Amino acid sequence: MNRKIKMIAAKKKKKIFPTTIEKGSKHVDCFSLGPPSSVCQYCAAVMWKEESTSRSRKSGSSKFSLCCKKGKVKLPPAREPPEFLRDLLQSNSEAGKHFRDCIRMYNGVFCFSSMGGKIDHALNNGRGVYVFSIGGQIYHQIGSLLPPVGSSAKFAQLYIHQTETEAENRLQAIG
Repeated sequence: MNRKIKMIAAKKKKKIFPTTIEKGSKHVDCFSLGPPSSVCQYCAAVMWKEESTSRSRKSGSSKFSLCCKKGKVKLPPAREPPEFLRDLLQSNSEAGKHFRDCIRMYNGVFCFSSMGGKIDHALNNGRGVYVFSIGGQIYHQIGSLLPPVGSSAKFAQLYIHQTETEAENRLQAIG
C-alpha cells in the first residue's frame, strides 16, 4: 500500500514539475510557474495553483495547506510598526531612500552566521535582475563568539564582545 502511494505521488510530481535535476547533470532546463495566481480562502496567502492540496468539488476553488494548514493555523494580525520604522520603509525622505537602498546590508549586520556555497558568477554578465546560482551544497558558517587577538569583531561578535567602542565597531562593520 505504501509503495502505491509513493508511486502516485511521484506521478503527480512529474506532471506538475516536469523538469527535475538529476545528480551529476550539468544542464538544467528552465521551468517557470509564472506569477502566483491563487489566493488561500482561509488566510489570503498568495499561492501558485500547483501548491494546492485539493480542489473543492462544489466551487472548483483550490485549497492550500502550506500556508495555514487549511485554516487550522491562525496568526494574530501584524502590529503596526513604530512610526520611525514605517517612515523608513514608506517615506520618500533621504533617510527612507537610503534605508531601502541599503536594507540588505542592514539586515546582514544582524546575521550571526553567513551563508556559503560555490556561486556561479557567470550568470550576471549583462543587464537585468541580479541572479545567482549555487552549485553543490549550501552551508552556514558560524565563527567564534570572540574575535582573535588583534582582530576587529564581525557578525555575532559585534553583539557578544563588549568594549568601550561597541557603537563605533558596529558602524565600522557596515562601512
